[in-house]
Amino acid sequence: RAPGGWQLPELRWSDPGILQVEGSAALDPDASLTALDLRLQSPDLKPLRDAYLSGWLGMAGLGELQLEGAMEATVQMREGALADAMFRVREGSLLEPDGRFAFSGLDGNLEFSATRPVNSELRWRKGAVHGLAFGAARLPFESGDGSLRLREAVEVPILGGRARFDHLRIQPPGAGVGIDVRFGLALERLDVAKLSAALDWPAFTGELS
Repeated sequence: RAPGGWQLPELRWSDPGILQVEGSAALDPDASLTALDLRLQSPDLKPLRDAYLSGWLGMAGLGELQLEGAMEATVQMREGALADAMFRVREGSLLEPDGRFAFSGLDGNLEFSATRPVNSELRWRKGAVHGLAFGAARLPFESGDGSLRLREAVEVPILGGRARFDHLRIQPPGAGVGIDVRFGLALERLDVAKLSAALDWPAFTGELS
């Protein structure tokens, strides 16, 4: 124990082929987390889900979520608040068997910072949400002031047309305030017949913009 709290200078967890964790942490005299530095790596998300995530996913109503791919991540907290974070995925996929959502061909990284400007980009090959299939997309992000924002407008092919995100801003939770997500979305020339079929509606036709 150090004056004014506790220091954990070396944290290490090794589960070969599933998860590697290294880092350090600091706690105040009341055992509240004041600083954290973690580096995580998983070469295969499939066994990671069963070994470490099933309970958390179950509480979120995603107990049957299927994961594939490899990931690495870093997390830094200072004074109990998130300071920097990075998540990188390679050839990842998410599949919710009940059909709520699915993504495949996930590649790239997301990077967040409260102190320095950083850019990142996440891509997917195809996806679907509640039966609405959409095509490949890239999401270029920037951060630096404690939020994660799109650097430019993003267009996603969907139902013969496109969905255009003019802006997206994600503010992580902190200081007693929950997560804040704000975005602007425009739909252009969606095929109503395809939309009706995907949602099991009566057979309407036309375009939706």
